[in-house]
Amino acid sequence: MFHFLLLALLPLACVHHFDSDAILRAKFVGTWTTGDLILPDGTPIREIVTVDRPDGSYLTQYKIVRNGELRAETTGGTWKITGGSFTETQTNVNGAPFAPQSDTSKILQLNSQQMILSNGYSPRRVFFRRE
Repeated sequence: MFHFLLLALLPLACVHHFDSDAILRAKFVGTWTTGDLILPDGTPIREIVTVDRPDGSYLTQYKIVRNGELRAETTGGTWKITGGSFTETQTNVNGAPFAPQSDTSKILQLNSQQMILSNGYSPRRVFFRRE
């Protein structure tokens, strides 16, 4: 009987404990890099570096191919974490105001060195902390 009870309770012991939003926000602050990506419209982006600041703002620098030409661009905006999901709202491109656009990603993993996000066009996007 004890073994059956133990087997019944084992799945409960294996439930993963998720960090609170406040803990996730503290871990999220910093500089992150990620591999190249292709936007939903087919546009390639390379050399992506994002700085997420404690005040909830961010700045991303990257290279993008426009009209067959590789160009450096910078975007900025705000970020927040709610319910274990990360939402960024882009408000400017190259310092010029931009009609706000938001995107939400589920935080699959976030620790001192690595972050994994999932959204509609990238189900498993890996970021690495940059010192």
